[in-house]
Amino acid sequence: LKKSEERFAFAMEAAQEGLWDWDRTTGKAYYSPRWKSMLGYAENEIGDGFDEFTNRLHPDDRERVCDSVDKYLKKNELQYSSEFRLRHKDGHYVDIFSRAYSIFDASGAIVRTTGTHMDITERKAIEKTQLFLLQCGTKDGEDFFESLASYLAEILKMDFVCIDKLTGDRLSARTLAMYSDGKFEDTIEYTLKDTPCGDVLDNMVCCISRDVRRLFPKDAALQDLRAESYVGTTLWSARGEPIGLIAVIGR
Repeated sequence: LKKSEERFAFAMEAAQEGLWDWDRTTGKAYYSPRWKSMLGYAENEIGDGFDEFTNRLHPDDRERVCDSVDKYLKKNELQYSSEFRLRHKDGHYVDIFSRAYSIFDASGAIVRTTGTHMDITERKAIEKTQLFLLQCGTKDGEDFFESLASYLAEILKMDFVCIDKLTGDRLSARTLAMYSDGKFEDTIEYTLKDTPCGDVLDNMVCCISRDVRRLFPKDAALQDLRAESYVGTTLWSARGEPIGLIAVIGR
């Protein structure tokens, strides 16, 4: 039994899924190390009550999830699944897909519920982006690039987003949309030399998680923004030629 439990726990950790187990006779709950780390907690920072789960539910999800769990238990169903958001230790919310399985006693009553939690935040972000791209630009007067810039700032939690078109034999760029701290800035044209955007064209994607101002001291815009991190990607034409770039910057 011990070996079987160890194999099961290893399989859950390898699958990057958090395991939980709720004993309905005692009210105690077990949360695996992966379950805790998924929400930013260390091993000793989560207790053994079921409220460790319910108290972290997003306020907009709590009533729906608690009601559906009650119905699931009252119906004595074998399986249950749901999607909801749980609060991370740092305050943001993680999108979770949960599966639950019932364990019954001899009388047919549920005595334990065990299940898994999978972090689907990235998948949800991709789905939201695909939906945005399908819908964007369909309204009269809506600017696609401005809508995209503000959307990326929101979904990626970044302070600055810039969408550029290459000019001047690809040595400079003109902004199509520039979104900074919740508002749009006037379009400008700038040279790519000594900027991380210049590196994007050489590498297709440029990702700098910290110290971007120190790495590009001649880029005045980075200094003004007090930038810390940067991600940029090249935009391509149908013929496979670089025609622009998207850059997101965070403090």
